[in-house]
Amino acid sequence: MSHLDRPGQMLLERLARSHEPGLFADVPQAVGTDSRGALSLAVDAARRVVDARVLDPDLIRGPDMFTLAVRQAFAVADAERALAALEHNGIREEFLDRIAAKFEDRAPVEAPAPPDVSQEASRERRNKAMPDDDEERVRIRPGRADNGYLVLHRAPDGFLVRVEVDAEWLAGAWPKHVERALVEAGAVGMEV
Repeated sequence: MSHLDRPGQMLLERLARSHEPGLFADVPQAVGTDSRGALSLAVDAARRVVDARVLDPDLIRGPDMFTLAVRQAFAVADAERALAALEHNGIREEFLDRIAAKFEDRAPVEAPAPPDVSQEASRERRNKAMPDDDEERVRIRPGRADNGYLVLHRAPDGFLVRVEVDAEWLAGAWPKHVERALVEAGAVGMEV
């Protein structure tokens, strides 16, 4: 049984094609909370925000505190989603061992070769970065809450890269309004 609607399934398929094998699978939503316990976010298998909970409103009243909480909660939820996908694909331990080896210096670290900065090489890199097939192109637009006070910006891979929030609205918003705005802004912003 799929956990996603059709647009989510299409987005998931695109993400799976563009990332390391195993990091994306149709898994249940994953939840993450920021380090101060101010905010909890749930993301679906396609990195869309599907639920938000304000746990301590006083810790998110300023734009900087709010942005930090949103970014941390999203990162934790996304990491949980990736672990669930790895488990679903039967490669969790192998993947984690490989990551651990990199941090434990068991795997040799190699310095990358200096880049070719010639015009021809630069043109080739740009052409590789721009897919020929319209199906592979991703239109990225900011995810905007219906009230207009919150905007979430995503990278082409769906990761959250920037949060814009109206400081006056945030200072007086009820937790349920912040939660709704996060879901509205986090459920969009990437199209296939």
